[in-house]
Amino acid sequence: MADNKRQNSFVLTVIKLCSVLLVIALVLLTGNNNVGKTPDRFFSNRESTNSDIKVSEIVSPIILQDTKIYYHDFYDSCQHDYVYERPQGSAGLVSLNKYQLEALFPTYVIEEFSAEKVSMRRYLDARCFECEKYAFIGEKDGYVAIFYGKARENAELKTITDIPMDKFTLNQQQIIRAGITVQNSDEEINAILEGLDR
Repeated sequence: MADNKRQNSFVLTVIKLCSVLLVIALVLLTGNNNVGKTPDRFFSNRESTNSDIKVSEIVSPIILQDTKIYYHDFYDSCQHDYVYERPQGSAGLVSLNKYQLEALFPTYVIEEFSAEKVSMRRYLDARCFECEKYAFIGEKDGYVAIFYGKARENAELKTITDIPMDKFTLNQQQIIRAGITVQNSDEEINAILEGLDR
């Protein structure tokens, strides 16, 4: 019985070996050297467009010496949007592509990138320089109020005083409603408010 098992095992091994040799012989005889490659049928429905490919589509644009670069800083607290144009040559940006620029300025979102113009924007949870430096005295809900920045509509409210607007003449009320711009310092603001409160 042990001899039968050995004989069956030997026969199975010979059959497997013959099968492998037969596959190799068929490959060699048919000249099919695409073993392990993707069959052509997967590409038969595709059109060859090699002649239509442009170099500008393969190579991403880069920053040139005369590329205009615009930095947009949007301040969330005061809603101001400042745009700066800076020379790219002095900043060492010439020959960078979009991905290199994104890595160099991770806080900016690149909104436009071409060899002619680059536009980047960042959002800052702060007030702009102007709104930190200046304040203006105006009117809110019938009272004298202080706002951040220079006199304008929809300014961010700093505080409302207890000084009622109806204590002033119509001419004075118009001046206050137009806004009185001052340095954003407590001393200067208090000096103006004391003058109004008399």
